[in-house]
Amino acid sequence: MIAEPENGSVTQATDFATLKEILSTVAALSGEDIRTLEELRKCLNRDVDNNISWLAQHTRINNALLTALLLAEFYDDTGTKGKRRLRNYWGGLKTIPGEARAGWAEIVREWGESKKRGVSVGLQRAVDVAGQVAVRQRRIWYNWRHHWFDLVVLLMLPVLIVSLALRAQLINARTIPHVTVRTDGEIAAFEELTGHVELKNVPYKTGAFTTLDQVAGRYALVNLPPGGVLSQDQVLSPEWSRKMPSRRILSIPVITGGFSSSIKTPSEALMTFSPRQDPGKESASFEVIVLRVEQSGTSTLALVAIPKDDFDRASRLLGSHDVFLAQVVK
Repeated sequence: MIAEPENGSVTQATDFATLKEILSTVAALSGEDIRTLEELRKCLNRDVDNNISWLAQHTRINNALLTALLLAEFYDDTGTKGKRRLRNYWGGLKTIPGEARAGWAEIVREWGESKKRGVSVGLQRAVDVAGQVAVRQRRIWYNWRHHWFDLVVLLMLPVLIVSLALRAQLINARTIPHVTVRTDGEIAAFEELTGHVELKNVPYKTGAFTTLDQVAGRYALVNLPPGGVLSQDQVLSPEWSRKMPSRRILSIPVITGGFSSSIKTPSEALMTFSPRQDPGKESASFEVIVLRVEQSGTSTLALVAIPKDDFDRASRLLGSHDVFLAQVVK
């Protein structure tokens, strides 16, 4: 009777032999018309210990290796019927780490003698390990009644990944109506959008406008090229846009320290003109909307929307006054 060893894993015993030795044992048994596990069991019959020694001596194979293969087979998959060939059974007993270690030892040995030969052996061993992976998996899945749920999980994972990838591709590729700049001209910054935009079916874009009503009466924050899709960060809000018709755009130089670096745009601010050389001149202040603050080297330019009635006066003061901006806090 075959008894389980006290030290546990019997499958690992086969790792003391190379895959070549295991297959040589299979070939020797095949020469005696023993090609399946069932035929081997019939040959050994009841007196296993004596018959193993007799068979090993008769076929000139290693007694210890034959015993290890029988033990590993017995405890590794007792549910098999023994119908398949020994090559398929025992070839899969060699573990992947064991095959890799054996291959690495051969590569190191060949590399020391000839680097070219070492590379060749390394490639061959890589192929052998890959083949052993397939053999090991085929051995496991042969007894499908014990492993069918594992197979379902294994198949579901790539199906799920492919499904999510296709879903993402469909979302990105779908075309829906978006608000775009008309192809017959661009829109300049701070110009009204009405009459210069149209609906066009283009690939989906996050944060884009999908109806003309969403941009009606609103103003552009930046220059918009022909055919470009309008998004939220390129357009003034409806609140600021309603204040734009009564204002004009003025670019003003702001002196260092003349404004807070944390000023938000767009936002309401108080623009103050302070005389440079004649302290007796009166200062002037205007309520403006700061649309953009641009830094160019050591100078700072602010683009503001100033009431039309104050535009001419503010323009004249630029040559003789310093400008300060103070954000209005509500």
